[in-house]
Amino acid sequence: MMKDEKIKLTVFSCQQRKDVLLQLLGGLGDPGGVNVRQVTLPCSGKLEVGHLTKALENGAEGVAIFGCPEKECHYVVGSERAKRRVRHTERILQEIGLEGDRVHRFVFPPQPKPVDLNEFSAWLEKVRAMKSIHSAGA
Repeated sequence: MMKDEKIKLTVFSCQQRKDVLLQLLGGLGDPGGVNVRQVTLPCSGKLEVGHLTKALENGAEGVAIFGCPEKECHYVVGSERAKRRVRHTERILQEIGLEGDRVHRFVFPPQPKPVDLNEFSAWLEKVRAMKSIHSAGA
């Protein structure tokens, strides 16, 4: 991977917790090596498998989904739907020879707990490694 080449991420998130997502992305500091495209949804449960695969088809190396904890979803079952759709997309990716980890669902922390960047940062490093492997093989 060239040093100035950015990782392309698409981030889908629930509008109910948009402030928490902005806090998380702001906590990354200068994401010099990351190009983030944000898509806000009324609920993460509105996310369809086609949205996830289309983001990858359009050049995203990773797709992150941020939603509410299951018991705190404003739409009651939206978070559970999102979880099932992400798992289904992971299986599809694996079947076609891509890493299922390219798609990952994150759960916003219960209020008022502060955002923990560790899980997101670890996933971001996995995506960076996948990009390097695929760039070297190209």
